[in-house]
Amino acid sequence: MGQQIYNEAMEILTTFYPTPYNFQPPEHFKMWDEFIDVTPPYYMVQNKNEFYTEFWNDCIQPKHKKAYDMLLESATTYHNLDAYFQLAQINLWNDYRFIGNKTQGLHYLLEFEKYSSAQPNGTVLYQIACCYSTGLFEREPDQLRALAYLQRGAEIGEMKSIQALAYRYSQGISTEKNLDKALLYYSRLSELIYTKLNNTYPNWELIPNQGESYNLRIPDLQNKLVGEEALSTTRSSTIGRMGILPSDDFFTDYEKPFQVNRGKSGLFQVHSNIISGEDDDEGNDDLMNDIIISSYYLAVNAYYGTYVHERNHTLALLILENIYSEYDNYTATISFDQMIHYKKCLTLLGHMYMRGDGLDKPNMEKAAKILERKNSVNINSYNLYSPSNIDLALINYVYYKNSTKAKEICSRIVTAGADNGRCSYYLLKMGNSTLNHITKDVDIEYLQKSATIGYVPAIYYLAKFRESKIINGPATEDKIHVFKRFVHKAESVMVPYLKKSFNKLMSQDFDGALWGYALAAEQGYEEAQTSLAYILYQPPTLFSTPAPLSPIMEEIALSYYIRAYKQNNPDAAIVAGNIYYKRGDYNKAVALYQGASSKFSLLGMWNLGYMYEYGLGVQRDFHLAKRYYEQVLAQRTLFFGIKLTVLKLQLKEWYYSIVDSARFAAFYNFCGGNDNASVYNKIKHFLQELYEKSMVNLKSTCDKYFFFNTNPKIQVNVYSIDGSVIGNSNGNVSHNYKNFFSKAHKKINHLLQEYGLFWEDIISIVMIVSILMMSFFARILARRFGWNLQENNRNEININGGDGNLRFRVQFFAI
Repeated sequence: MGQQIYNEAMEILTTFYPTPYNFQPPEHFKMWDEFIDVTPPYYMVQNKNEFYTEFWNDCIQPKHKKAYDMLLESATTYHNLDAYFQLAQINLWNDYRFIGNKTQGLHYLLEFEKYSSAQPNGTVLYQIACCYSTGLFEREPDQLRALAYLQRGAEIGEMKSIQALAYRYSQGISTEKNLDKALLYYSRLSELIYTKLNNTYPNWELIPNQGESYNLRIPDLQNKLVGEEALSTTRSSTIGRMGILPSDDFFTDYEKPFQVNRGKSGLFQVHSNIISGEDDDEGNDDLMNDIIISSYYLAVNAYYGTYVHERNHTLALLILENIYSEYDNYTATISFDQMIHYKKCLTLLGHMYMRGDGLDKPNMEKAAKILERKNSVNINSYNLYSPSNIDLALINYVYYKNSTKAKEICSRIVTAGADNGRCSYYLLKMGNSTLNHITKDVDIEYLQKSATIGYVPAIYYLAKFRESKIINGPATEDKIHVFKRFVHKAESVMVPYLKKSFNKLMSQDFDGALWGYALAAEQGYEEAQTSLAYILYQPPTLFSTPAPLSPIMEEIALSYYIRAYKQNNPDAAIVAGNIYYKRGDYNKAVALYQGASSKFSLLGMWNLGYMYEYGLGVQRDFHLAKRYYEQVLAQRTLFFGIKLTVLKLQLKEWYYSIVDSARFAAFYNFCGGNDNASVYNKIKHFLQELYEKSMVNLKSTCDKYFFFNTNPKIQVNVYSIDGSVIGNSNGNVSHNYKNFFSKAHKKINHLLQEYGLFWEDIISIVMIVSILMMSFFARILARRFGWNLQENNRNEININGGDGNLRFRVQFFAI
């Protein structure tokens, strides 16, 4: 009965409120990031609870509520495990357009675990562990309880729990660092993944699976984590899913079509008349010449897919077959650019027939025919580096059983340095088909070369052979790195829910996306850790007021930024360091900036220079500050700003060298120092008189322009430095000048400190501007009076025909 109620509830949910997995952008051709913002709002628990209450009180629809109540009945009355699990997912993921409550989600997971103790479920145990590890982003995390559930999951073979434990032991998170245990867990996990891939994709070792990757960092979709791509050191995570597309102008460089980072494109811009079939105003010839190129890029985007468009192998196959049938008899008349892209069409078409993409099953014979045709077209442009030759080698090896020809093709490709990892692996398999044991140096070389390039099966075997010492390998930590690399390549097995998280993100459901990134972050994926931290805490910009964030949320975000940094994300170290800087914990900020600087982070070097300049967390050292500033000079786009900073630092160094010198100290003592010497008193008396006269003049001005003597009982007082009244005036406003200027002075100081400026900085900046203005005036005067002038070491002497008596060398804007 309970199962029947559950089935009826799910029938309502799946038909009336399907999960919005596929984000569909507008149909007009424009870049998708122009109409959708993937920057999440600050994760406010209070606002989330308000949305939850409003949804359940005012917004939920009758069928929606009926389905949920049926799930509750099936779970609470009949203890149906499927109902408990579905209720948990609704609350954790916000599935079926519900607004869930993660605390309720944990409750239903615990109920599931309670009634399934005889046969524990690995997925449920892992999700419970993640709830405790993150504190559901509402309370302090309970890492010990999370570790206990991860161990229970690992005992029953839950792969996500095994991966999370391996990551924790390798990094020492909430447990002692134990590389031997980490290696053991990663090795066991790799064997489980290898077995699952063999069962799912029988030929995966020879024909790589074209899996989709949604393992990306959210800030990479827009302006990077640190705000500017030029300042970022971390390699973009979106390179794996670029949508390639030609420019609006099809007569530009076809070999470098308009491209952006994968994930930021996905909607390709093409001439509307190519899509609609309308005639071109300038004639039909150019349009016909462009069809092959535009069709190729349309087919590529349909075949590989993008972040906002699902793959469509049927459409890609239709486009490529049409080009093949229409233009194969006209290869002698088409242009060189068309020839290049026509051969690319044949390469992709042959690859699809070899794999069976868009077909019922692979067609090796037709694939070989098309690929051979590609090589015969315009033999002068034969390209050994083309993937078509690798596919031909595979067809000869697997289908025609012609190892001799396959080995010949692969050897030529490897020798030419055109291998993508597959040819080296094929040569290894041809010499040792089982790969149970390898001893030949040439086989070891093939395996290492293929793994280094990134071919997934080769990475697995290299890790296993190093672990078993068949191949002499490095230390344990390096063996862990190879296993971890293989595990992270198997995204389709280990983190299939990243696609769901991304679609939640595209649908602006940041709360639902947060849960998916939390699951992957606990498994040790750096990109997910960065995305999770970014949803919780986005680095504030200079002129923005940071939104309020609870201390628990900030601490959780900080912990994941630090985890990401330890996995080679220098930009995350900058953000974490800035959080510590904001708290006033300069020692930890400096440590993170040093770590980022060691990974060649420009911001890390700049921030270290700033810390040394002002002595924050380190002893003030102008020489070290200057060295770190000058290291950033390698970035030419920042050249002028760095030069100004270095000059300001030099001026400050001179200032402090004068102030701290023995002569200045002697002069200060001569002027009285801390004693009331005569000279000192005279200087003080002079400044006091100057101040008091200024105050009296200011009072008179205020009386003249602002005060009206309509009420003689109101008095305006003017105070001296020591607080005594030096003058007064009647008026309708009572004003304390001393308090006024004291408050103004404090406001100015506070404003300067907000932007990290001090009075010595202001003086340095004024001097720099003065030098710049001098270069302007020197240039103008020299040209006006006909003086000989050489600008920036260029040969422009005597440009105005002067008499040659006056010569100037001006370094214009090069300080």
